[in-house]
Amino acid sequence: MSFSFKATPKGTVFIERDGERVKTLRADRARRFLALAHSTDRTGQQMLMRRTLEEAK
Repeated sequence: MSFSFKATPKGTVFIERDGERVKTLRADRARRFLALAHSTDRTGQQMLMRRTLEEAK
């Protein structure tokens, strides 16, 4: 299972799992996510995205 994310110019973040959109982040949550994602490596980003999805359950 592989996660990826895309950020729009307006600051919305889309998290995808295996190419399918599974979570949308906006405003403060998106800004916090991007700050963490940009301060870690690919493995850390994968763990961050997994944690973000688990928090939503």
